[in-house]
Amino acid sequence: MGAVIEAVVTAGHTSSDRPPSSTALAVEAARRTLASAARRPDAIDLLVNASVYRAANIMEPANAAFVQRDVEADGEFAPVKGRRTLSFDISNGACGMVNGLQVVDGFITSGAARHGLVVTGDVDPLPGRSEGYPYAPLGAAILLGPGGDAGFEAFALRSYPQYADLHTSTIRWSGTEHVVGVHEDSAFHARCEECADAALTAFLDERRLTPDDVDLVVASPPGVLKRRSSSPPAHPTLRADQVLDADSLEPARVHTAGIALALESALRSPRYPSAGRVLLVAVGSGITVAIASYRKPRS
Repeated sequence: MGAVIEAVVTAGHTSSDRPPSSTALAVEAARRTLASAARRPDAIDLLVNASVYRAANIMEPANAAFVQRDVEADGEFAPVKGRRTLSFDISNGACGMVNGLQVVDGFITSGAARHGLVVTGDVDPLPGRSEGYPYAPLGAAILLGPGGDAGFEAFALRSYPQYADLHTSTIRWSGTEHVVGVHEDSAFHARCEECADAALTAFLDERRLTPDDVDLVVASPPGVLKRRSSSPPAHPTLRADQVLDADSLEPARVHTAGIALALESALRSPRYPSAGRVLLVAVGSGITVAIASYRKPRS
């Protein structure tokens, strides 16, 4: 099958005296994830960074290189002369980490990599000067390794461009610096719920799965499926009790790190150990829905 999840960690900003760095949040989450899985930095063959809003709007060079440097994934611990950790950025908003999982899963499944990290760090690029930036500072890292007969079994990405104007992000030149502006329509969240349900229904239908074939659904942003499943849509998909309780998650707005926060919460849930097939569902602007089907290793 595919790659398995070895560890998931999120790292929030705790200091009030200075703004957080997107790289620092990703690095902290990555280091704690490696420690949680008892993996050394030199075990990482591939590092994918999925952040979008980065400190000072830095886009080049790839922020993954900064994370790699600070995690020492390509530093003095490298056991083989000439060995290099491949690192790069991808960008797909709130769906980016699921896209990153798909990329790393492909490398591991093909044998091109043995372990990979997907990281992100969300921050207000210019604190106090960005326009409408709504997200909490949060870093996240997910470590994947070889799975044998378990792991990721399918991915899907669906877009609903008719709703693209409900959530937009722009960059303008203020005369002295580039300023990010985030604009969200009041109808955005309701449309996200509808698109998430439609995409999940299509995902199950295409794979000839029924809701009973799914044990647990982990979704971001919190509540995007919980509200829909509590009152069955025209084409029923999931029962409310199959969706991770959104109330157990942090109430602050989440962005690229949201799916990792939801997954981290799921791993602590008493419902997770007995689950076999777990679905990850991330919803973001576009409107775009990313879905992954994951088969847990047998205990």
